[in-house]
Amino acid sequence: LCIPFSVIAQKECGTPSPEIRRFVSPEQLQRVAMTDPVHLNIFVHVIASDNGLNRAATDSMILVQLENMQEFYSPFDICFTLLGIEQINNTDLLTHDVDEVSELFPFLVPDAIDIFIHATLMDGNENLNGSAYMIPNTYLSLRASAVMSSTNQSTTAHEMGHCLGLYHTFQGGDENVARSGNCANCAESGDGLCDTEADPHSDTYDTGNFIDTTLCTYFGTVTDNCNALYVMDPHNIMTYGWRPCRDIFTPGQGAVMLFTIAHEPTLTNCITPQNVYFSPVTNMTISSGQEVYAAYQSISIQGIHYEINGQARGYFGATSITIMPSARFAPGSGSVSLNAQHLQCN
Repeated sequence: LCIPFSVIAQKECGTPSPEIRRFVSPEQLQRVAMTDPVHLNIFVHVIASDNGLNRAATDSMILVQLENMQEFYSPFDICFTLLGIEQINNTDLLTHDVDEVSELFPFLVPDAIDIFIHATLMDGNENLNGSAYMIPNTYLSLRASAVMSSTNQSTTAHEMGHCLGLYHTFQGGDENVARSGNCANCAESGDGLCDTEADPHSDTYDTGNFIDTTLCTYFGTVTDNCNALYVMDPHNIMTYGWRPCRDIFTPGQGAVMLFTIAHEPTLTNCITPQNVYFSPVTNMTISSGQEVYAAYQSISIQGIHYEINGQARGYFGATSITIMPSARFAPGSGSVSLNAQHLQCN
């Protein structure tokens, strides 16, 4: 199907705003405290054609983008455990419309945040760079060009921010510039945070047209309902604008993400334990789907008999994996993946 470029609009992000936005109160944010870094399991699925050709992205560029993402999250002690990168040969998924989200469900890895990379990502007749499908969530999709770009380092982190509970800085609109006083409405408008600048972006006013791409400064002249001049911050990762400029989360955004990880069960289940040990009497059999065993430091396997039937898949991921001679893996026609890759988290 050939569609003239002129009829296709470009859109940064396809993540919809929830019908009811739930903000984390300032009192709740003040109570957010992590004594140790929190590690989250992630798994990457890169799409190719049915014949294995036309792969959407290379492993090397995927790792570059994940390392960029990790750098943005490290100041808040949010770390990521990469369980693996798999290629899915599926021509239909190579070009993906976010309305067909159920097509991703057979590939979801339990207790992990899944990242899908498609050659083309659409919302109807609009091109997308990414979508997290809902806020919060445990899976997201990215367009190949956003992953293979040497200048766009922020789209992966942007969509992950949605998964961890962040809204766009302009979400809902009508946020005033003031952070205190009678005109301040930052706690219940926009993204619900008062340490992110009010953002006037809308369907009719594109802030990207008013950003100096060299200085990463906003020069628009639109004012809020109290006649104050907007000063949106192009550096914030959850804005629209010029992607190479986006390189920060605020402390409030970091606190929201930590709060969401701690209180959203599907995300809490993605937290990676420090160490996992399989005793000599452990016997496991899976016949369908995927099972994940991950640790951000070490997995020790001895005496285990791990049998996989059918097309089931098993994943073991850690910085260090020790397999004793007594361990036995029987993957059948399925697969067992042992992955010692990790992302450096300060």
